[in-house]
Amino acid sequence: MADPFIVAEILDTMSNTHSLQAGMASLDQMECELNNMLVQDNRYWRENDAKFRAVAQNATYEQFEDIVKASHLKPLDKTDKSPNSKSKTSIWNSITSATSRKSSGDPKPLISNEVMCSGTTPLGMVVPRNIDEFQHRWRNVEICDRIGFVQDLGQSAISKIFSTEIPPELLADFLYTFLTFGPSLTDLVVVVQTLETLAQAKRFSLSVQFLSAMERQTAGQLVEKLRAGLVDRQQDLAERGVTEWQILLIAKKFLVE
Repeated sequence: MADPFIVAEILDTMSNTHSLQAGMASLDQMECELNNMLVQDNRYWRENDAKFRAVAQNATYEQFEDIVKASHLKPLDKTDKSPNSKSKTSIWNSITSATSRKSSGDPKPLISNEVMCSGTTPLGMVVPRNIDEFQHRWRNVEICDRIGFVQDLGQSAISKIFSTEIPPELLADFLYTFLTFGPSLTDLVVVVQTLETLAQAKRFSLSVQFLSAMERQTAGQLVEKLRAGLVDRQQDLAERGVTEWQILLIAKKFLVE
């Protein structure tokens, strides 16, 4: 007959071993989740930097998308090149190749501080009922047509869609888009009115807190451009309901000093 003390010791050892294995499994899971979070964070900042590079390069809209999609690629060192590399097209040269292929056609509007676009926004469109529907429609509208798209929707519809919140990534997209507004009074008025409407969302301040430093810098650039747009046009803009005081309030909402 087995010694009961020995049996108890064996059972205790088995229990400790099981607990240790469970603890190790938990640590492995935590490490995996942490690694995934780090990958997602790195991807966010990498793509965010790529957006700013595209804007600085006055890229076309398609080039803008390509630059962001290729942001994870890195140039090869000499030691990394294979003997057959000359016969193959480098992936990171795809943007240049796309540009050369389109050089004979009509280029897309530039993503610059002043986008001149002759395109029109769709009329008689169905008004999005929620943020998801708006985002889907927004992504399918060319950069140069987005201000017109917002104008056609109207501030009442914008207010209903974003009455509760506006996702930080969409708010940043608004900033990037509005930074391209042209010299017309209408563009400036639509941008100011829309920023005021978005700022009325219940969780707007929370969305601003989640903006990156570079996105807040974009907000600052947009505010400066709006202020510059007031020069010699204060009376005309005031008749349309836009004043310097409103722009200062917008700057305050976006924590722009």
